[in-house]
Amino acid sequence: MIDGTSNLQWMKPGPMAQEQMALIRAACLHLEEGLRKNLNPNRESSLALTKLEECCQWAIKSICVEDSKSHTLRPE
Repeated sequence: MIDGTSNLQWMKPGPMAQEQMALIRAACLHLEEGLRKNLNPNRESSLALTKLEECCQWAIKSICVEDSKSHTLRPE
């Protein structure tokens, strides 16, 4: 829990956070494309893609948690 806000709460990202999230997604998508073009399908490449997905998710979660310090809303 950060500043009384649970990480389990739904967090609506503000405009700046949305822009940061879009940049993270674009970078991850670019890397994913490169991995898929250059790696043969096998267990190791599958793990690499899974870890990239996790990286993207955690990076976006980090942005949401930081942004939640300014506002937290419930879903409509």
